[in-house]
Amino acid sequence: MGGGIRRTTATARAGATFLLTGVVMLIGTTLVEAAPPDATPSTTPAAGIGIRLLDYPHSQAGDPRDHEYIVQTVKPGTTLTRHIQITNTTSMAQAIEIKITGATIDDGHFNVAGDARNQLAKWTSTNVDTVRLRSNTHSTITATIHVPEKATRGEQYGVIWAQLRATATTPTHRVSVINRVGIRAYINVDTKKTPPAFTLGPISVDRDNTGAPVLQTTATNTGETAVDLTGRARLANGPGHTSAGPYETTATTTLAPGQQANVRIPTAPQLAAGTWTATIKLRSGDTTRKRTDTITIPHQHRAPPRPAKQTKPSHPIAVPVGITIGLILAIAVTASILIRRARKHRTHE
Repeated sequence: MGGGIRRTTATARAGATFLLTGVVMLIGTTLVEAAPPDATPSTTPAAGIGIRLLDYPHSQAGDPRDHEYIVQTVKPGTTLTRHIQITNTTSMAQAIEIKITGATIDDGHFNVAGDARNQLAKWTSTNVDTVRLRSNTHSTITATIHVPEKATRGEQYGVIWAQLRATATTPTHRVSVINRVGIRAYINVDTKKTPPAFTLGPISVDRDNTGAPVLQTTATNTGETAVDLTGRARLANGPGHTSAGPYETTATTTLAPGQQANVRIPTAPQLAAGTWTATIKLRSGDTTRKRTDTITIPHQHRAPPRPAKQTKPSHPIAVPVGITIGLILAIAVTASILIRRARKHRTHE
């Protein structure tokens, strides 16, 4: 699962670290910057801190998502326990805060809105609120999720954060900067576990603004738990019996139950126009779906060169008025010089 954060954010991965948010606030003002939600994960810890999930259910060992996120279907009244490693790779001792927030899934993205709390956030607690670590050390914390007996059936989303807070002072403001890394939680409250399920619609193709063909399919989550879709596409039986690929998805598409979104996979600009057999294979955890269709890559239409534009005044009287004012000023200056000379001449007489 990738994803991203709808705040001032840059996404990172350190082991199982996958979310990083840098929130900048001006104390006494209402400045909150925003950034794209689906930045690509990297291997650099966020501002010198890292977070990693240490354990997962043996019954779900085949699902690679469980190595990175807390993903589980539970009955009402269940209590879950997970151990999480917090790392300080900065050059000094740090007091790392532990926070828990809710999350939503919208438009194919896993979204976090500041410190908003939902039901899952209220069910979740940790054994410490702050982890104090010397430089280049780590510590393990315990996260507990207690699902109430009367919990509503359905899936809840949240994040367990490790964050650093720094403050800088300017002549007019005190600026608070928060860097955070986090682990997602997907908790489905149900009496039975159901596997993820999704479908893929017909494959189509268009061109992006660089002219490269882009394959597209509509993914629909038909199951009862969220899916995080990544995958690849291949092309075969092209002009001259050519084949191409694989081409990878460039971002993770996250869908809650019942949601759908377009999954786009860019290919290569040099692909020949014409008929191809396209196959897209997407995966969420250990659940995969494949779709094969015949597509036609359109010819790239080049826009004809535009004729040179004739310069026109932005206002019909702008140029004449400018010239007139210039002439008036020139005449006034000349007249002033002549008058001064005449006065000097009279004085000498």
